[in-house]
Amino acid sequence: PVTLQWNFFFTDKWSAFGDIGLVMRNDGFFRDVYLDPAFMVGGRYHFNDDIALTLRAGLPFVTFGVSFFVGR
Repeated sequence: PVTLQWNFFFTDKWSAFGDIGLVMRNDGFFRDVYLDPAFMVGGRYHFNDDIALTLRAGLPFVTFGVSFFVGR
């Protein structure tokens, strides 16, 4: 996906975000490629300034994992 993300920080430990953009998909054999819209919202629990637990839900998928922030 290629998206724009808006972040909202509530406390040092909790933040939320919204994504809007495009997702590229194919027919399984790479003959036809399609662009679909992507709309997602999510939240993060920050363990520290560099690592956070992330949940993202929306169209077209749901993800759960760890985010690593580099370059600070």
